[in-house]
Amino acid sequence: MNRYSRAAVFLLVGTTACRKDKLREVDYMVGCASCDVTYLNDEGTTAQQTTTGSWKYTMKVPEGRNLSLKAESNNSIGGVTVSIRVDGEPFLTQTKNDTFAVAMVAGLVP
Repeated sequence: MNRYSRAAVFLLVGTTACRKDKLREVDYMVGCASCDVTYLNDEGTTAQQTTTGSWKYTMKVPEGRNLSLKAESNNSIGGVTVSIRVDGEPFLTQTKNDTFAVAMVAGLVP
């Protein structure tokens, strides 16, 4: 392998490795009358809380990180919407309008 080939391989590997370390801004959003929210937080652990109305959680995480957001309605009134945005762009959304609805989205940070 000549020195130009080695340099090209180094640049390609170096560029790929840097992309994995890039942090992306992720927004979890929930809309419900009253619901229990379960999500993977910025440390990659499961967190839970109860909310009414609108709820939002923002974090910075590396590409490839697991994302998960679930909301379970605490009553039979209204539905539940869960959404994930990455760098301000819509990524995943689900709406359920059933009695005691459950909505969930999950994926990897692109």
